[in-house]
Amino acid sequence: MPSWVLHTTWNEGGRRRQSKRSYRSKQAAKDELTRFLGAHQTGAFVAPSRLTFNEFVSPWLDGLTNQGRKPSTLSGYRKTLDNYVLPRLGAVALQDLRVTDLDALYADLLRTGRRVGGGLSLSSVHRVHGVVNKLLNDAERKGLVTKNVARLTNHPSQTAARASAPEMQVWTPDQLAHFLETIQGNRNEALFRLAALTGMRRGELVGLRWTDIDAARRRLTVNQAVTVVDHIEVASVPKTRRSRRVLDLDAATIATLQQHRSRQREHYLRVGVTATASDACSPRTSVTRCNPTRSARRSVGSSSTPACQ
Repeated sequence: MPSWVLHTTWNEGGRRRQSKRSYRSKQAAKDELTRFLGAHQTGAFVAPSRLTFNEFVSPWLDGLTNQGRKPSTLSGYRKTLDNYVLPRLGAVALQDLRVTDLDALYADLLRTGRRVGGGLSLSSVHRVHGVVNKLLNDAERKGLVTKNVARLTNHPSQTAARASAPEMQVWTPDQLAHFLETIQGNRNEALFRLAALTGMRRGELVGLRWTDIDAARRRLTVNQAVTVVDHIEVASVPKTRRSRRVLDLDAATIATLQQHRSRQREHYLRVGVTATASDACSPRTSVTRCNPTRSARRSVGSSSTPACQ
């Protein structure tokens, strides 16, 4: 049982503050007193707090919202913490967190982090560390912890994570031509063709509007991307200036887009989709946009073309 108590007092903002903590030995209490006095002398003092990981997450995410972080980014942070960090470290006070706690967390995730059994990949654990490091960096900046212990951990490096990732599989020109031939007439043909010939991302394809396409000049402008956050579509500008770009199109792609728009208008008239919704290039069954990844997998499977990443 603890037998030594360290009682400290200090002035903060003109008010007297105090803290009492128990220690198992006299030496441990003296060590903490030395650290306390040294921090005051160097200006690195952080007021004692029992604020836990669980208690800090929501205000931390609210602060990132105020900074203009995208909803999809915040949702990703929340899922990472809820799935991998808080079940193991949620009850731990931020000031009690040690480097060894995080080392043990990362090692555990690599061994048994998957819900269906087995461990997470180095890339996944690297991303978990990125979120934890960001959270503790902000806690340090706000004066809630003396230092960010995540910086000292043995986490998977970005180099190791990239080296361990599966080799990307891509189609040959003949395989791509075969796929484009087999999907002629498919409701997603225009989007698949754009993806294949322009390299547009999935969210950019879903966010593409007819007003972004200049058929006369045979080009389109990538102005927005669509993501799904908590089952709700969220449109936002691309993350970098380079992502906001103008792409030239060939005559065959323009013709495919025009055919797609003609079929789309006929369909929308039948189901009563509004004019605002009909500005989207991506097909809709009613007012729900398509999932291009799911549609692509079905089309690839039916075309006998090998899967790629």
